Amino acid sequence: MNRLQTAYYAARELGLGPLARWVLYQSKLRSGWIRARTPVTSWDKPLLARALREDFSAEPEEYAAYRKSLSAPCFFFDPFADLSGALSHPAEAVAEADDVRDGWFRLFGLPAVWLGTPPDWSALAPLSDDAPPPSLDLTEHWTATPTDQVPGDIKLLWELSRFGWVFPMVRAYRATGNRAYAEACWDLILSWRQANKPNAGAHWVSGQEVALRLMALTFAFYGLAPWLHRKATRITRLATMILAHAARIPPTLDYARAQRNNHLLVEGVGLYTAGVLFPEIAAAAEWRRTGRSALLHALHTQVFPDGGYVQHSANYHRLALQAATWAASLAERNHEPLPDEALGSIRRLVRALNALVDPNDGRAPNFGANDGALILPLSDGEFGDFRPALQAALRLADGQNLYPRGPWDETCLWLGIGGPTKPDLQEPAGLAGLPDAGLHLLRAGESRGMLRCAHFTSRPGHSDQLHFDLRCGRQPVAIDAGTYLYNAAPPWDNSLTCAAAHNTILVDGQEPMLRSGRFLWLDWAQGRVLGRWQSADGRLQAITAEHDGFHRLGIIHRRTVLQVSPSLWLVVDDVLGGGEHSARLGWLLADGRWGFRPGRLSIRQDRLRVDVWFAAPSASAALYKAGELVAGDNAGGEEQIKGWAAWNYADRQPALRLEVESTGPLPLRLITWLAMDGAGTGAVDLEWRAPGDGVCAVRRAALGASVLDLSRAHPDHPSSVRRAG
Repeated sequence: MNRLQTAYYAARELGLGPLARWVLYQSKLRSGWIRARTPVTSWDKPLLARALREDFSAEPEEYAAYRKSLSAPCFFFDPFADLSGALSHPAEAVAEADDVRDGWFRLFGLPAVWLGTPPDWSALAPLSDDAPPPSLDLTEHWTATPTDQVPGDIKLLWELSRFGWVFPMVRAYRATGNRAYAEACWDLILSWRQANKPNAGAHWVSGQEVALRLMALTFAFYGLAPWLHRKATRITRLATMILAHAARIPPTLDYARAQRNNHLLVEGVGLYTAGVLFPEIAAAAEWRRTGRSALLHALHTQVFPDGGYVQHSANYHRLALQAATWAASLAERNHEPLPDEALGSIRRLVRALNALVDPNDGRAPNFGANDGALILPLSDGEFGDFRPALQAALRLADGQNLYPRGPWDETCLWLGIGGPTKPDLQEPAGLAGLPDAGLHLLRAGESRGMLRCAHFTSRPGHSDQLHFDLRCGRQPVAIDAGTYLYNAAPPWDNSLTCAAAHNTILVDGQEPMLRSGRFLWLDWAQGRVLGRWQSADGRLQAITAEHDGFHRLGIIHRRTVLQVSPSLWLVVDDVLGGGEHSARLGWLLADGRWGFRPGRLSIRQDRLRVDVWFAAPSASAALYKAGELVAGDNAGGEEQIKGWAAWNYADRQPALRLEVESTGPLPLRLITWLAMDGAGTGAVDLEWRAPGDGVCAVRRAALGASVLDLSRAHPDHPSSVRRAG
């Protein structure tokens, strides 16, 4: 794609406003204006004294006395109260805090890795398969450290410096009263301070990273207060770090506004936090105003009417919800609650995410970008458990619980959220999904299916139109590959975002959207749902959707999903148009012992048997595992990325990738049955439609007394290529 095409698609799809803000940011960056506003300095300089209002003293004893007085702002909890009996399950926090004291850190929700005491703050964490790159220079101004020139994934450097370890250290200290946890946490903060001068090095590049670290430092400021106040200089040192972080955010807010994503939300929350809790700083009133404005703007523009989140990602949805919950609780406790519209956005975020989450284990489909973010680890549970975020947010915004009493309630304590004031929320039966977010749900018993079909109004993170995700009980069946790494040597340069890694179709080996760099897709494939149906008894359900991503070829991809029973699902892919083409259908399936033969793949997992039957004209099939062809004939494409699933960032696990390719004159039809625990297709009575004849691929489906009659499902448009815009 040439520069002219890139500029055209970017202007059409991203909008002139964000592009203008990005140009403004670039001009400020290249002119040296931003560098002048964020000068490199030393922690030894009297930064606090210069920043305080005239009526406040930076003398340690006087400043510490003010911070301990009743006139100081309210945090989520009383920093000097006895919290030792408040935590019902402190064992997990204590175990993690003990690991941290010994130099073992849990990054991206992965098992602890040894990084030392203290760790090397200039080195990337050794989590990827590549050899650890050399340490970075942290002495130059942050503008001299372009992240795309870092020899490795910059997130492997940044994650430790988000200070996520502060939260278990504070939890362990307040649960046990053991000063060793406070001392160890403080030593780590001081070691980071010594290695990172204000505005020098890679840790100051991203305003979002700065804001997340500011939130953790603030939590330490209050959570460690009984120990910190034993020595007044600790208070002034930590306050100085917080104000330096707050001052770094405003000069680059144009970049956050241009992104139209969680950068603006998180940076707004960070700035608002400093403005509310440190009014003695002369700039605090401006931080408070600017941060609140950015936060409210983000909640107004980044939450879809159905509650979906603008970044099309389950994990970023949680990040936004946690950041908004922090800000809303802080605002309420300081007598300036967020307006009803903002609280309404939080309620919609909760409702939407709750629709995706399995209440039995708190997991959501791994769709969209997953960078391992869990910004408020304030309760026991795995990284993939979304229940703590949901419980806290709904109780704050609506006074209701989503779940009965459990370990996820601890988050409410730390964020100052009281007990429920209303009966527990009862989710309405039959919630069909999130049409604005492009997530369409089908459920039967313990099985949960999700079809991805979006009409994009904000930039997609993944090229995943018509991807289908399936779970049976707690066992994933058809899955999303996740993210793995954003920045790495090919083929791991954010490659799992492509359609070739999802459960969907490529035509002639081509992607349905145009990739422009690691993070940007252009010429968006636009999808629409053509119809949803269910039998009179509700047992059989069907949905048909299509997308126009192959408009350049004169082709439409249409998919019908039929849920026959909790154990039996049918997926029919029709490739409509003219001429002779190839269609390659891919399925990423959870790993297990497998058997492969013509037209069938069988997988035996720990507690589940999965059979995949597939059929297509003149079809060939291939099976990949962990980047290698293990059966059939190579279907083409980048073999190394096939057969991997990244449930956590920077970690990939083997999975099975089935690819079925059919070549011939259009229309082409590819049929897949997904059957669990021995379910068979013989009892299902189907009447088919020819591809392109009507909307749904099936005219009638029956299983025993359950009948789904689709004979009146006719197209509301010609079977021709359409293109919006």
